[in-house]
Amino acid sequence: MTQALCFNCGSYKFGALSICDDCGAGASNNQDISIALTDHFLSWEQLDVYADIRKRIKVIEPDPEVGNWAFVHYLANPPENLLVAEIPHRFELLISALLKQLKVPIAGAEVIYNRKLEIERANRQIAQTNSPKDVSL
Repeated sequence: MTQALCFNCGSYKFGALSICDDCGAGASNNQDISIALTDHFLSWEQLDVYADIRKRIKVIEPDPEVGNWAFVHYLANPPENLLVAEIPHRFELLISALLKQLKVPIAGAEVIYNRKLEIERANRQIAQTNSPKDVSL
């Protein structure tokens, strides 16, 4: 079954359109967003980044409507460009201040994932270099 990110709280749930066990919220009002936030379309590394961002927005912003639009703004703008959305003008200043407060990572999820792969490769090379050699006498 599809693993999905809860748009409301950032927890993982089974199925894009299902109810979240952690917060009780259903799918986003926009099914395309809910479906986009699944392991069918995103790597686990991307989902982890988006989960972290959503959870941090929820902690900082008490107004759920502003928090939801801030998350949409993050997903719709560089470096992510995951979706196309028009943010209501009344939220633009609030969202700008909120995202600065979050110190959103400059690198997108793919950059983070690629860096993780580089570190894993380097660690494997180090392990191979340090492994005992088979010496025959």
